[in-house]
Amino acid sequence: MDDHLDSESDAIWAERKLYVPRINEGWHKAIVKDVEQKVNQLTPWGYKDNAILTFQVGDISLKRWCTLSLSKRSTLYSIVSTILGQDPGNRYNLKGLIGKACEVFVSHQRSDTGDVYERIKEVRAVRAGK
Repeated sequence: MDDHLDSESDAIWAERKLYVPRINEGWHKAIVKDVEQKVNQLTPWGYKDNAILTFQVGDISLKRWCTLSLSKRSTLYSIVSTILGQDPGNRYNLKGLIGKACEVFVSHQRSDTGDVYERIKEVRAVRAGK
């Protein structure tokens, strides 16, 4: 053993901690907390601009990445039109979603390293009576 590693007080320990989900799978009430734009991000479909929607579920923030497109087949279009309750048209300022209520379906996804992360799979309008 090296002399400079003999002292426990000089040690710097690194350890691997498994990520444990903070929220159960299923539907949860949420509020859109923030929207960010990331330009020219590498995706499986090439370089795309992305929107990152942050949803507040209780005291937990969850992010959902989407391609920054309002094509009627896009995930972003589905989320925006669901939250607004109408077609957002050809152009919409995503900052207008901030503060809007919705429900999100959270699932758990296991990574290659064995960690389990929360993932927003679906967004729906707040159901009547909820």
